[in-house]
Amino acid sequence: MPRVKVAPKQEAVKLQSLLPNAVEEIRKGGVGEELKEYCRTRVHIVTIGVDMGKSLWACCLNDPDKVKKSIRRFRRKGKEQAFYKWVKGLRHRHPDTVFHVVYEAGRNGYTPARELRRQGVYVHLIPVNKLKVVEYGKKVKTDRIDAEFLSALDVLSSDLPRVHIPEISLECDKGLLREYHRIEKDIRTKNHQILSLIERWPVSETAPNKHLHHDVWRDCVAEWRKMGDVQIPESELFRIELLLDRMKADEAAKIKLQGRIDERDEEHRQAAAAKGEPYLVDILESLKGIGITTARAFAWEVGDFARFAPGKFGAWLGLVPVAHESCGMRKQLGISKAGNKELRRRAVGLVWLWKTWQPDSALMKKWGSRLEKGGRIRRIAAVAMARELMEAIRDLIVDNKPIEGAIKFSERSK
Repeated sequence: MPRVKVAPKQEAVKLQSLLPNAVEEIRKGGVGEELKEYCRTRVHIVTIGVDMGKSLWACCLNDPDKVKKSIRRFRRKGKEQAFYKWVKGLRHRHPDTVFHVVYEAGRNGYTPARELRRQGVYVHLIPVNKLKVVEYGKKVKTDRIDAEFLSALDVLSSDLPRVHIPEISLECDKGLLREYHRIEKDIRTKNHQILSLIERWPVSETAPNKHLHHDVWRDCVAEWRKMGDVQIPESELFRIELLLDRMKADEAAKIKLQGRIDERDEEHRQAAAAKGEPYLVDILESLKGIGITTARAFAWEVGDFARFAPGKFGAWLGLVPVAHESCGMRKQLGISKAGNKELRRRAVGLVWLWKTWQPDSALMKKWGSRLEKGGRIRRIAAVAMARELMEAIRDLIVDNKPIEGAIKFSERSK
């Protein structure tokens, strides 16, 4: 359908009333076909696909009024600022045009998206691994082809997968949590390595068989050294001491990082109180079975729960089954495993905590009998309950809808 020409001032007024937050609403699926059709037929939309490499940014400008696509390349040092300046110039020369920039999620993170949004450009951060690309024969891959592919995507489609662009403070908080979990994993790994070393020698019969603090391990090494090489060779003790040196640094970093996380937690709590809003971590932690670690993980990793439409939060976590249909036969495959792996693991783990601390909740009455069984039935029930529990938590936070039968810490004495 050809686009209907409207006077620039009338167009600007119409856009001002229809387009604020339109991209976010389209992503949620909450925008009606009337707005989509208006955007497609009456608004001049230009899509810029950007393939961002280390030394080259290849850009493809897709203007529906022109048959040929325009290709632009920005190279080496200063390519980012040159690209931002180019986009700013486009908006200045074409004030009645709505620009959409599409680029792949990857090495450049959210910085380009934030800078472009400050210029008034709609930005779509795309997880390319979720796009279905049909290939025939040998595929030729170049930066130009990738940029053209991105520019040809339908930016008004609610089916187009997008990556949420968080606030800077939330992104930094997620980085703190992930670094904390990485250090914890490194400490566990070093404990495993020490245990595997001492298992090869006679000292293993009296040695600890669990994870310990580095100071306790050093006391053990001192005792083993007194026994001589009969129990454990000196070279092996030297290797253990090297592991303990790194473990000591990790444990010190963990304590320092925990202090910083607690500080940020208190800052968020005070900011929420200043706005007269409940703090998200406190809402989650008020439920029996959800501790501070899990509450922070969901609050800081997810951020804005309101960006998920009802029934979509479980799908974002990858807890929904994948449908498979062929020749009229249809079946459900395993879960999609999309989204954040750590949050999905915590969601399934929360099922067993819920089983212990919320036995009278509606979810446990529905799934409890199947969780008592073993094998495949138990695994399927755990994932299905995790999906429903995540949706219930989303409804609690966004719609203030209580979880049926769930007990809060303040209600235990009633």
